[in-house]
Amino acid sequence: MAGHFEFSDYPMLGNPRYPEIKAGDHIPGDTVRRYLEDFAANFGLTGRVRCGERVVEAEDLGAEGWTLSVESTGGEGRNKKHQSRIHACMLVLATGLTTTPKLPSLPERSKFDSPVFHVRDFGKHAASTTPLPSSNSPHNIIILSANKSAADAAHHYATHGAHVHWVIRPDGHGPCWLGPPTLSPLKLKAEGLLKTRLITFLHPCIWGSADGFGWVRHILHKTHVGRKIVDGFQRRVMQAAVEKAAGFEKHPGTERLRPWHDIFWIATRRGLLNYTGPDVYELVRQGRIDVHLADIEALDGKEVRLGDGQVLKHVEAVVCATGWEYRPPVKFMRNGVDISAELSLPRLPGEMSEEDKALVARADAEILEAMPRLKDQPAPARLPRRRNEPYEPVDPAAKTTEGPYALYRFMVPPSRIHTRTLAFSGVVRTPVTAMIAEIQALWLSAFFSNQLPHLEPATHSAFAAPTHRLSTPAIEKGSVDVDNPAEQARAEISARVKYESILHARYGLWRYPHGFGAVVPDLFFDSVPLIDLMVSELGLRSWRKANLVKEVFSSYGPHDYVGMLAEWSENCERGITMTETEIRERRRILTIVGLILFLWVATMVWIMGWIWTKW
Repeated sequence: MAGHFEFSDYPMLGNPRYPEIKAGDHIPGDTVRRYLEDFAANFGLTGRVRCGERVVEAEDLGAEGWTLSVESTGGEGRNKKHQSRIHACMLVLATGLTTTPKLPSLPERSKFDSPVFHVRDFGKHAASTTPLPSSNSPHNIIILSANKSAADAAHHYATHGAHVHWVIRPDGHGPCWLGPPTLSPLKLKAEGLLKTRLITFLHPCIWGSADGFGWVRHILHKTHVGRKIVDGFQRRVMQAAVEKAAGFEKHPGTERLRPWHDIFWIATRRGLLNYTGPDVYELVRQGRIDVHLADIEALDGKEVRLGDGQVLKHVEAVVCATGWEYRPPVKFMRNGVDISAELSLPRLPGEMSEEDKALVARADAEILEAMPRLKDQPAPARLPRRRNEPYEPVDPAAKTTEGPYALYRFMVPPSRIHTRTLAFSGVVRTPVTAMIAEIQALWLSAFFSNQLPHLEPATHSAFAAPTHRLSTPAIEKGSVDVDNPAEQARAEISARVKYESILHARYGLWRYPHGFGAVVPDLFFDSVPLIDLMVSELGLRSWRKANLVKEVFSSYGPHDYVGMLAEWSENCERGITMTETEIRERRRILTIVGLILFLWVATMVWIMGWIWTKW
């Protein structure tokens, strides 16, 4: 919605360049494009962009950086590729997680006469595959998968004259959760709720104490009474509100779109019903969208045969909303050998060392000790009619050889924490993309300029406290046999960084088993605490509101971080730091505030539950 997707130093809402944007409205896609182009031009980035070029490979040069192999097309022979090399002292890969489409292998596709394309290319094909208003001939469109982009494509075609067949694999993850933009009789904005501290308290998070309310989280997630409050909120408030708005039980087709898992166990595998006119559920009830729980068995001409025996005729397009490859599009090499495992990037099973396996086991134990709710892992996602069938439980602790991203703060390979030649930006699935991107950019600027005290050997002991001691240190001071104090400090930093990277990667596996947490950082209500963590490590105020009431009960947004860059620059120039006395005093105050807030949270949850039952 307006006000939620923008950068703090270049607002969209209220900017005369975007008069079409009003508070409470959803932002049109073309406005987002214009905004990003204007942002790049305003800050002098346009001239620094080289379009039509692709980095294929990065050769590791150690402390000297990287040599990039670049392919480019241009000139008269646009299909001819030109090779070039670039030396980079520091490399930030900001290609994100939606670069390489994942397309299914459809049987007998070569016999199919209509286009088959990934939803990434929807803009290219929409005009040619959408029926003309004057057309009376049958026009069927098949949508594969059941995520938010599939719902968007289905909504477009169904509201423009086509008949949509929404095909969902019976052995996949099932339909995603789609909720209304506002919730409760109070019409609270869903995008605002997920950035409200009061709501984030009710969701377990391994770095949650970075928000300064560790006592509240301790009581809510480690005591019997607290867990009852959390479970009641999740089921009776959150999930019940979304189910009621969807109206799954009102039609057999919408019943097929009921998700196969509880909303508690997923992060970004959900979306909002941000449509003008009827939403996708209403279009199903109107008969403009048919939902099929089946595989595609064959394609021939303009016909598609499904696994349940149905044959769909006059199919004008198959739109694949089938996700993305999560591995980086750039190969990282050294002397012809792939070094993905060394850089803590997704790797092949079996490439994990015995030392890393021990750290994984330690991280799992810490996660379950901090958040006992996660011990009760859900059943695998299955068709509703198969939920009562016996199944073989999957123990997440057994997945020690899987290869997720295990980057420090989801940005830096632990092996490069001292050489500082490589980082990743945007390797996070989150509903607050713009806010996370802005904080990551500043954090990485501080990292590359040696302005993060907790990562500096000379000062890390004095500055570890603002990081809020998220976990048990991987090694204790003095446990490494090193004579040089500076080397001792470096070893301690390396061990702590590596362990916390594994801890946060494993948290995603336990917290979101029905989402993407097993392979990529997949966040939802964990996003604001992550911002708190990065902001505090920059030496800035993580509490940005005017008073405690607003801090807890009002939503965070980009406007709360206006002036943050100037703040940080001034602190660096003046050498402002937090002393141990200040840190202890802050913790004492937070302890008192935490106890008070727990009472607030318990009362508010009870009131909200009562309101929902009466609604």
